[in-house]
Amino acid sequence: RRIVSSHYAFVMRRFPARLCERIVSGGSARLATLRLDGATGAYLSLRKPSRGEVGELSLLLLTLDKQVLASCILTFDRRDSVIIGAVGGAGPHTPVEAVREFIQGSHGLHPTDLLMSLVRELAALHGLKRIRAVAAAARVAGAWHGADADGDDAFWQRQGGLPAESGCHELPLSLAQAPCADGPRSRREKRQQREAFREKACAAFAA
Repeated sequence: RRIVSSHYAFVMRRFPARLCERIVSGGSARLATLRLDGATGAYLSLRKPSRGEVGELSLLLLTLDKQVLASCILTFDRRDSVIIGAVGGAGPHTPVEAVREFIQGSHGLHPTDLLMSLVRELAALHGLKRIRAVAAAARVAGAWHGADADGDDAFWQRQGGLPAESGCHELPLSLAQAPCADGPRSRREKRQQREAFREKACAAFAA
C-alpha cells in the first residue's frame, strides 16, 4: 500500500541507520531513560506493532521492568504528515501502582499526555506540518482494544483535535499549557515541576 511505502521511506530517510535496522527487523529500540522524583524510572522505546491494522510504528513508555505504561501507534503518511492510529494506556498486566508511581514521580503528568508531547516533539524535529489522529469509528473493527469510541475521541478533543476529513481529527502542532503563574503557590510549583519534567523528557527523546 502507498501509505506503508511512504512510512518506511520516511523512516529510512530520517532515522539513524542502526535504529532503522532494529525497527524494520522487528526488534525494539530503547531511546531514552526518564528519571522520576522519588520513584523508579521509566524509558521510551520504538518498535513495530504486533499487529499492523492501526499503524506501523509503536512509541512506548515502559517501566524499567518492561511494563507498558502507555503506547502510541504512528504512521508517517507523507513528508509533512504523521497519523496517530491509536493511543493506549497501561497494558493489561501493568500494576495500577506502576501508573500511579509514574504520575506522582512526574508531578502529575499522565503517561498518554507525555506520549502526545513526544509526538509533537517528533513532528517539530522532522519539520512535519500535520498531525492527524484516527477517530475510533474509522478504525478497523477489532484492531485495537483500548478506549471505547467516545473515550478515544474525547482524548483527541482534549488534545485540541478537530474533526477532519477521512475519519480523522486534526491536531495542533503545539498545545498551550496553563500558565505556571496561575493558582495557589503549591499548585504553581507542581505545575512548574511537571512542565520541567515534560521538557526534559522531550529533550531526551530528541537527543
